[in-house]
Amino acid sequence: EIENIFAINEKFFPHAHAVIFTFVARIVGGGISIQDQNEITDISWINIKEAEKIMFYFPNGVQNLLKKGVAAPYYFQTK
Repeated sequence: EIENIFAINEKFFPHAHAVIFTFVARIVGGGISIQDQNEITDISWINIKEAEKIMFYFPNGVQNLLKKGVAAPYYFQTK
């Protein structure tokens, strides 16, 4: 169950341009799957601890943004 859009990120890779949507959600059952494999390359559920490790580009961390209740900040990733 999606609660909010957490962030929208944009990143350029050597051979691709990615727009990344991150959601705050609760698992209520079932499984996740990619519906459009031509457009979406990966989907996964991760907990806050793991999010802090891989989403290092958020100023002051993921937990801080969750506490503030900021809705969908945009970040251009350079790394």
